[in-house]
This record gives sequence, structure tokens and C-alpha cells, in this order.
Amino acid sequence: MEAAGWLPIGALGLYLYDSALLLYDTEAIVVGHGTAGRVARGSDLLLGGRRPCFPASLTSPVARVHWDLSAAAAEPVPVPDLARFDRALRPFRIPMHALGFAFFALLPAASLAGGPWLLLGVFALIYATIAWLVVLLARQRTALGLDPKALRALSIDIVLCAPFALNLVAKLGLRRPSIGDPLAVVHATLVGPALARGRTTLRQQLEALKLTRPDAAERLAALLGSLAAEPT
Repeated sequence: MEAAGWLPIGALGLYLYDSALLLYDTEAIVVGHGTAGRVARGSDLLLGGRRPCFPASLTSPVARVHWDLSAAAAEPVPVPDLARFDRALRPFRIPMHALGFAFFALLPAASLAGGPWLLLGVFALIYATIAWLVVLLARQRTALGLDPKALRALSIDIVLCAPFALNLVAKLGLRRPSIGDPLAVVHATLVGPALARGRTTLRQQLEALKLTRPDAAERLAALLGSLAAEPT
């Protein structure tokens, strides 16, 4: 394979590396919304007691959630305005789709064709799209809750390593504080079959925690009771 043929493979590897998360057994990721959303707990393979997870989301909002198993966690947890955050992400959809098309379709095609000018054209498109994303970050910084330091860090991240830009929307969601009420987040974001699947995933997670966290048996029983009582 010529050197150019390794470019898409290298880009994919960097994208997967950057998107990888390690979740504790009490954590989960809510990806997307509506009927296309899902809840991800990560792989059953444990690395240092944590589950590898790949949200793999170009344009869908991502939220980290966790179960608070402390005895003092019975009080309701306020859930942030996820719809407002989702609206702030809407301008990113077109450039993120364009970036995904450039990396996953145009770059492999140009690498196989082997023309240097074709590859340069794809790189120009990729970095023009990244420049567009940096401008959007600056414009939406208030709605996204970005201070100057966070804005600068995200911008440098995606400029210095272009494949990292594929995870920009996911990073914007994951940099927000984890929400301590997974059930409330699932009901606020998912509907229909996606909601049913999300509730099933949360129930399975709580059942698994009963085996590993006997010290929190009373709290887990209360959470399972709330899950069973909550309307679908």
C-alpha cells in the first residue's frame, strides 16, 4: 500500500482514539434525542475497572449521566435545559456532516486515486470546514457555556489534529457536568422505542450494580422502584 493509502486508516485511528471514553459502572452516555437516541453503558470488557465506550456521534448531542448511590441522594436532582443546549448545536450540523463526508468518503477515494492534487483539494476542504467550526464555536460560545480558555483549547485541538474535529459535538456535550438523574435525562430526550430501550438499559445497569455494590442495596432498590413506577 502506498503512503497515501494509509491516510484514511490513520485518520480513522485518531478519530476512534479521541472518541474513546472510560465509564465507571454508575455512568452512562445519552446520545441523540427523539426516536434516534440511545443510552450507552460501554463494553463489558473492563479496563482498570471502567468500561470502554465509543459514543460515535457526529451531530447528535451527548450527555454524561450517573447514578448517585450515596444515602443523601434521595433529593431530586435538577436537570439542565438540554433543549437549549441542543438548539445551540444546530448550526454545527452542516459543517459536521461535510467534515464526515470529507473524511469517510472523499479522503479514501482520493487516497486510492493517488493524485496529489486531489488529496490537497480534500485537505483544503477539511481545513476550510474546520475554520468554519472555529468561527461557530466563537459565535456560540455563550450558549455553549465556553469561557475563553475552553474556546481556545477546543479550537487548538481541532486545528492541530483534524480527525479530532469529528468529535467536536460530542466533546461539547461531555465537557458539561455529569447529570445525577439518568432517568430524568432519558425521559427529557428520548421518545417512543428509543425511550423504551433507554429505560431497559438503565434497568440492566441498576440490576448489575446490585451485584457489585451491596453497600448501596437500599438506594438501588429505591431507584429500581422509581424506574418501575415512572410512566413510559
